[in-house]
Amino acid sequence: MILHVDANSFYASCERIFRPDLFETPIAVLSNNDGIIVALDQHCKNLGLKRGDPYFKVKDLCNRLGIQVFSSNYTLYADISRRLNIIYSMYCQTLEIYSIDESFLFVPDARNLDYTQLGTQIKQTVWQQVHIPVSVGIAPTKTLAKMCNKLAKTNGGIFDWTVLTEKQKESTLKQYPAKDIWGVGPAKAYTLLQHGIRTSLDLKKLPYADAQKLITVNGLRTVLELNGSRAIDQIERQHHDNITQSRSFSGTVTKFEDLEKTLYDFTQEAVRRLREENSACTVVGVMIMTAHNFCNSDGHKAPPADNRGVRKYPGCDYSNYGFLHLPEPSKNLVEIFNCARKILAQIYRSGFSYKKVMINLMGLQNAAGIQGELFQTKSVQQKLRDEKLMQAFDKINTKYGKTTLTLGQHTHLLYKNSTQHGTTDDPKNNPLNLASCHKSANYTTCLEELPEVI
Repeated sequence: MILHVDANSFYASCERIFRPDLFETPIAVLSNNDGIIVALDQHCKNLGLKRGDPYFKVKDLCNRLGIQVFSSNYTLYADISRRLNIIYSMYCQTLEIYSIDESFLFVPDARNLDYTQLGTQIKQTVWQQVHIPVSVGIAPTKTLAKMCNKLAKTNGGIFDWTVLTEKQKESTLKQYPAKDIWGVGPAKAYTLLQHGIRTSLDLKKLPYADAQKLITVNGLRTVLELNGSRAIDQIERQHHDNITQSRSFSGTVTKFEDLEKTLYDFTQEAVRRLREENSACTVVGVMIMTAHNFCNSDGHKAPPADNRGVRKYPGCDYSNYGFLHLPEPSKNLVEIFNCARKILAQIYRSGFSYKKVMINLMGLQNAAGIQGELFQTKSVQQKLRDEKLMQAFDKINTKYGKTTLTLGQHTHLLYKNSTQHGTTDDPKNNPLNLASCHKSANYTTCLEELPEVI
């Protein structure tokens, strides 16, 4: 049997844990740089707000309706998610973490096991220990479990497919739109609608050959799952074709050293993701862009780039992109950052106010299957030593924070930014930092920000 557990309004619920005074207050969570609404609770939805609303457009409305706004605090959300999954693992043989707020729990099929009671126990334990409300969908397949979870949100938080009679199951599927089934996106939903398939019951009764023809093999798996046959295996860790790390600054940046510092931070995060997938990159790309590229008030398309990649905008705005091939596939932070810095030095132009920098790791390969070169620049012993060094680097930064260890060549950048740009005394004035005017404390991961109980 499969239990799908979903934390209700997860980001908002995380913010509410340490703010019991906001128990009945509508909460909205903003994206990086406080740009748009990325999460909101049911109270906000009832008031007319939607995910994706630009904050500057609804700011007055939020103030008028008493909506509490928070900047994204992904450190807090990730730690609460970790705590939830520790609890989930106590109740199942296999746990699949589907997203930061959703997990599939695989439990044995047993006649004497009350799955509704098990779901209720999980829900109560999570609330007692973490104070996060969750919904539990129970079914023999992942697709049905996801559907049951949505139904659980309006049925007391638990919906058990196994206790329904065949007539009740048919009635439930008849009332549930096919477009809302997990795995049926807008394109597939439109195709199904063109063939008169509107409800989940219609989709369930679709002949297997027609399902594969209309909505591909993945659609066939969905139909099989609606009929009670497991067809969607546990999702394996995704391996990307390329890894990109970028962000707009809260202000504008003019100095090369400032761009270099941000590029290092992004490179470190990109390499962390690269190593997490056990991949290696062969090409490193870097892009820089000025503010005008984000807001062309003239409404004209960007002009074509010249042979150097320079785009001539009104007001002398500038963007450029460069890339270099590594001598051999690498997942070493030192090698990749040295390459990225070389690119940045080539494409940087003084006199511009930059708004964004990006690093792109491309040509990814499985690090375990890399073919060695005949004329290698490093010996096998050197490669083993570098890999052990990077493993220690990863382990320490994972345990104590991602800036605990940095490259020695990067230390002077940290020092310059802390003394010249006010990152120590007044981080809000540093354009390199995110604009997070409504960010809550890292209650569970930072000793200095532990909540005080009076």
